Amino acid sequence: MLQAESDERAERSAAEEVAEYMRQPNSQRHMCPLEWWKVNQQLYPRVAEIARRYLSAQSTSVPSERLFSSAGDLYSDSRNRLSAKLAEMLLLIMHNLEFVDDN
Repeated sequence: MLQAESDERAERSAAEEVAEYMRQPNSQRHMCPLEWWKVNQQLYPRVAEIARRYLSAQSTSVPSERLFSSAGDLYSDSRNRLSAKLAEMLLLIMHNLEFVDDN
């Protein structure tokens, strides 16, 4: 039975994994997010990889500077009416696309 569950999880697409994660109830305020991911990383391996990037402390300012630079590249004379919400979504996709593997 465990092998069948494992095979089923391997077959899930990234979109299905995110959708399933989003259906989960919010964790309680006193619960540490790192502990929650330690327990649930097997259920949501792709989402866990992204969470690891954002929940970890950065040792340098390079990632934030790179993101700021990407935001500057995103806005241009031809994209001067891009909403903040859409720009945020595009930056999230640009910086996390490498973690999505739908093969």
